[in-house]
Amino acid sequence: MESTGNTDTPPYAEAIRLIQRIAIGPDSGLIHSGTPDAATNAFLNRNAIIFQLLHQGAISKSTQWNADTSDITRLQVQILSVSDLCRLSVLRARTSLELGEPIGSRDDLLNAMALVRNVTNGLPFRIVKFIELGDEVMLLRSMAEVLPSLPLDEVRQITTRLGQLPVATSPGAAICTDPRFYAIQFARFPTPPPGLQQGLHAFSLFCEAAAKEIDREPPLSSADLERLLADLASSIGPDVPRVGHTLAEQSVRAFTSFYSSVCFHREQTAMFQYGLAIVRDGPNAVQTNVDSKSNGSFSYIPVDQGFVIQTTSTSPCTGKPITLRFGRTKREQS
Repeated sequence: MESTGNTDTPPYAEAIRLIQRIAIGPDSGLIHSGTPDAATNAFLNRNAIIFQLLHQGAISKSTQWNADTSDITRLQVQILSVSDLCRLSVLRARTSLELGEPIGSRDDLLNAMALVRNVTNGLPFRIVKFIELGDEVMLLRSMAEVLPSLPLDEVRQITTRLGQLPVATSPGAAICTDPRFYAIQFARFPTPPPGLQQGLHAFSLFCEAAAKEIDREPPLSSADLERLLADLASSIGPDVPRVGHTLAEQSVRAFTSFYSSVCFHREQTAMFQYGLAIVRDGPNAVQTNVDSKSNGSFSYIPVDQGFVIQTTSTSPCTGKPITLRFGRTKREQS
């Protein structure tokens, strides 16, 4: 087994170092397109230390991963490595499932979910969208593939295990980090924009108002939110320096796109919980489920080796029905 190197290095930071080394080596393609076979299993076994590090980070609830928030470019590189760790966890989960080890699959996915929650705390919404909302949905969908293969007593523990994950970043809180990160970037300019501090203050107030709309219950549609944000941006007073107007105007579409990802994540989470109840208690145990996040009910569709949960109405955020499959797909069956 490979040494983890400096024992003082946080486990997530060491896992990132190791995945970055893989990403520039001959096995890099396996991170994104590996299939559950003997060669992939050998590759995963050679890199088993990464999964041990992710487990250490999860059980210690570590939030230390040597993130450099003063340099957005470097931070984005680090975040891509976190995403690669999630993909690697999905690959091992599917390989373990193929080998008849669904409990190992579940544990790898839970450890990766903990990674996502731990490292995104306090980061700007663009990164939260990419990692917490994007990769966590990927992990949740992979967990849905695993659930029907788990022993029933293990299925019953899933709700508890999910509840033990670190608390997810509030969408509104993620939005409100934006002024701080813009301030860091503007500080690197040789000549900052005129009236920067006043403009950043106005933008901060805009973000606080936007956060309230994004966290509103029941949720708005993406179109309604975009109109509200546009009104908020246009209401910034004429005495505010141009930089404040520009930041707010540019954020309308970015915040709306982020909100659509938030809604999709909420819907997938609600659908997962619905499917989990079916795996645990059977399809007759839950007839309908009206969820305030998705503004609609879910339907149960039996398929080969599993079932599909689908919204029976269009999503208010995506504008179309969405689905979530439980059980292995044909491609993954031996």
